[in-house]
Amino acid sequence: MCHFAPKPRAAPGIGYATRSIDLSARYEYFPNWETGPGEKGVGFLALRLAYGFKL
Repeated sequence: MCHFAPKPRAAPGIGYATRSIDLSARYEYFPNWETGPGEKGVGFLALRLAYGFKL
C-alpha cells in the first residue's frame, strides 16, 4: 500500500540555463515507500526543459 507521508532523504539535481533555454534533472529517493510485498523504496527521476522565455 502506498503512503504519501515519507519525505526524500536527498534530492540532488543539476541544471544549465542560458537566455533562451533551461535544462535540469533531479533524482529523489523515498526509502519508506512500499512497492510490493517485502520491497521498500522507490526512486524518481525528474527532467525539465523550458525554452523561449524572457525575464
